[in-house]
Parts: sequence; structure tokens; C-alpha cells
Amino acid sequence: MRVLVADDHSIVRRGVCRLLEITGITVVAEAADGLETLHLCIQHRPDVLVLDLGMPKLNGFEVIARLRTMEHQPAIVVLSVYEDAFHIMHAVEMGVGAYLVKSATDEDLVPAVYAAAAGRLFFSSGVTAVLVEGYVGRLSNQDGADPYQSLTAREKQVLRLLAEGRANKDVAAVLDVSLDTVESHRERLMRKLNLHNGAEIVLYAMRKKLMA
Repeated sequence: MRVLVADDHSIVRRGVCRLLEITGITVVAEAADGLETLHLCIQHRPDVLVLDLGMPKLNGFEVIARLRTMEHQPAIVVLSVYEDAFHIMHAVEMGVGAYLVKSATDEDLVPAVYAAAAGRLFFSSGVTAVLVEGYVGRLSNQDGADPYQSLTAREKQVLRLLAEGRANKDVAAVLDVSLDTVESHRERLMRKLNLHNGAEIVLYAMRKKLMA
């Protein structure tokens, strides 16, 4: 596990690095601003980027947008003081799978890094509630009936398994089908439900009470 830590506050940055290193995670570099973050991502190709949103030169959202155009795209754990719906929802819409607020406990950091590296979602306490509230509010403003009933039985199975944080290949193994079949089901159900990424799949499943 190779991690790059980006935060413009040196005390916070060093504290994060220390918490990661004592668990055996390798911190390959530290960045104090957005431009430096991009340069170091290119240079070191980390598995995970722990990223503050409020940084000079380029803010966290600008860093994420530029990383999305690059060949190597590390998994991203946002670590931010922002706890409002705008910042949280925007980060999720950009494909961030882990979002921690700086008031979260230290115990959240390492699980978030491992979850992000594995392609799973992780949100600190309070963030999930904000996401669900914002997502439900957005759905309530949409016209038309809930399209859930338009899903086939297999698509509903795939939806539940994806909402549990399983990767496509794991879903294929559980259902004993090919990876291509799972990817086709995922693409169709996301199109039917107007979902755009894994985080929105989880939020939808929580709203529908599909998760145990």
C-alpha cells in the first residue's frame, strides 16, 4: 500500500502520515498544495491519495478533475473540514469513494484508506446521513415514478451485491456468471435508475432499504 498525503497544514499532514506509517502503510510523499499534489502523483504513482479539499494553487476538486484525465488514477480519500452537503455530494459525484471529516476519530483513517484501495466506499460518521438526505432530496425533485420496478430480477440481485461494496468480479463469482454479464447488468441498472457511480448505488440501496 503506497499513499500520498496532501494537506496544506503541516501539523495535520504529518499527523496523518504518522497514523498511516505506524500501521505499516508506506507514505511515498507529502504535498502542501494542489499543483505539488499532481506532480507527486505523476512521479510516485501512489495507490491512494489522502486529499484535503481546501488547498492553495489548486483546490481538492480541481486536483480530482485533473487526475481523472491521467493514465494513473489513485483511489482518493478526502479528508476535509467541510461537513456540508455541497462539498460532500460534489465529491461523491466526482467519484470519490471515501470521505472523512477532520473531526472524525483516528480509527477511521486506516480503514478508509484500505477501503478506497479495494474500490469500496467509506464515509465517516455523519457523512452518510448528509449523503442520504441530499440524495433523497434530489430524487424527490425528479418527475415520474420510481424506476426500481423496471429492473429485472437479475439486475436487482446485482444492485444489492454492488451496494454491499462488492467488486464486479466478486458479483460474477457469487452469481456464477461472467464478468461481462455483470458489467452489462450494472450498466443497464445504472441507466434505468439514473445513477452515475458506486456511491450513488449505495445511497439508492439505502433509500430503498435493500441492504441488510
